[in-house]
Amino acid sequence: MGGHRLEAQGWRLDQPDCPGSRHLAQHGQGDLTKRRSPDYHRRDVLSKLDPCKGYLLDRLREFPELSAHRLFDEVRAQGYAGQISILKDFTRQHRIPRK
Repeated sequence: MGGHRLEAQGWRLDQPDCPGSRHLAQHGQGDLTKRRSPDYHRRDVLSKLDPCKGYLLDRLREFPELSAHRLFDEVRAQGYAGQISILKDFTRQHRIPRK
């Protein structure tokens, strides 16, 4: 029985009566409770939209009614290589609510 399944059933592999603890120890895996999973961190990756954000914010301040499709066409002409979905998410968060 795998260590993760045993732990999911409430067993700790350092318990002498745990089914599988003897098997794991005999096969060189020892006490799995002392093992730590590696710490994973998401790298800070720039969005394809980052170079355009200042321009988009300026445009939204000046013309709050501009559609995401119109803004997409404008930044695409400036070299934006991303998808419209990223731009829509951004504009949705920064658009001034209508009165």
